[in-house]
Amino acid sequence: MRRVGLGATGLLIAVVTVIVAVGMIDGANPQFSRGRSPTWSVVVQETLGIVTLAALGSTAVALVALARRRRARRFFIFLPLSLALAFGWWVALFVERVS
Repeated sequence: MRRVGLGATGLLIAVVTVIVAVGMIDGANPQFSRGRSPTWSVVVQETLGIVTLAALGSTAVALVALARRRRARRFFIFLPLSLALAFGWWVALFVERVS
């Protein structure tokens, strides 16, 4: 059961990472169908995306350490932080596209 939980968490981390990375690639162009995004919104979205990817990478490293039965504390700090940053990135992307 432990491996299933670790695998599901690893899959969640991978999916969120792919969503953020693809969204950053697609969102890098400020010109889109509704007009042009302000520069500040693109900068905020890209910066938050980079921080989110770094936190997700740290979460993946902490997940491997947890699977090897070492230091679980880092994982339980980084996972909620990463998910909160990913949600913040999504909100920044949404605000950029709406503005």
